[in-house]
Amino acid sequence: MSGLVPTDDGDANPLHAISHNALPDLSEINYWQNPGDNAQYPSLSSFLGTRYKYAAVSNQWVENGDYMRIKTVTLSYSFNPASLQRLRMSRLRVYGMVDNLHIFQKALVPDAEQVDPFGIYNGNGYPIPKKFTLGLDVSF
Repeated sequence: MSGLVPTDDGDANPLHAISHNALPDLSEINYWQNPGDNAQYPSLSSFLGTRYKYAAVSNQWVENGDYMRIKTVTLSYSFNPASLQRLRMSRLRVYGMVDNLHIFQKALVPDAEQVDPFGIYNGNGYPIPKKFTLGLDVSF
């Protein structure tokens, strides 16, 4: 327990002090303290005594949001109408389609397309699903 920062909040129970109001020693962490500092981590904000918290608006959490998505790919083949006459068909087309084939991104979120203009990911952890379609288009 020697690495914990003691608190002076008046609570006599040492277990409450350890579990609620004490943090590991932060002196070895390279965090921003003064203008001009080039630190690895953003400033720690003092809130309610020794309870330090990262500010959610810090640029520590900013990621490159560029992405490119292959949205739809369709492949089809139409048979020659002359060869279809003996089957009494005027047209025969076979096709396949894939939606949301792939996304290229550097961000760590599952799907960069689901980040809103304020930078908040709202996809609930689920990427946009892929959809595979096979079809046959026949005319008589």
